[in-house]
Amino acid sequence: MNTNAPKTHKVRKGVAAVVMNVILIIFSLSCIFPIVWMAYSSLKEKRVFNADIMGLPKNPTLINYIKILSNKDYHLGESMLNSVRTTGLSIILIILFSFIVGYILARVHFKLNRVLYVMFLMGMLIPIHSLLVPIYVVFQRCGINNRWFTLLLPYVSFGLPMGIFLVEGYVKTIPVSLEEAAAIDGSNFTHTLWTIILPI
Repeated sequence: MNTNAPKTHKVRKGVAAVVMNVILIIFSLSCIFPIVWMAYSSLKEKRVFNADIMGLPKNPTLINYIKILSNKDYHLGESMLNSVRTTGLSIILIILFSFIVGYILARVHFKLNRVLYVMFLMGMLIPIHSLLVPIYVVFQRCGINNRWFTLLLPYVSFGLPMGIFLVEGYVKTIPVSLEEAAAIDGSNFTHTLWTIILPI
């Protein structure tokens, strides 16, 4: 009887786990590096940055921050407000629409249920960058370019497929008996939906 077989299996499993973790760490660092690079590059003067794009700043300076904060032509405050407003509204709308559609697809059974679900999922397969130019052309023809609300449309559209996928899958894990118990206690459908299921 070969007693070394279990040990060999454990060693192979351990080596595979180490290799997988190393690959994931390298991948994570590759995702984090652009943010780190942007942070330390902002501490360089323009001529130093042009001379050595990847190098660390030898004489760190805050001149770039001073320029952007003191120059009123950049409209930094307005730009930040627009970003916060657009992001906040996009998140609210994505959660709202994803919850409603995801709940209906999970709980209500009708003929086109799976067809609609698959169509929403196919939205995750469309590369966003391939739609940037067509979207810009459509917005330009509609005359809504350079408006604060314009970006809400693509942000919500691109966020819905993933949101619906997550909500639909999670609602299925919530027992229907919970909603039935709420109904017995006198809760109507709307109240149950927004005060019981959504918080969960």
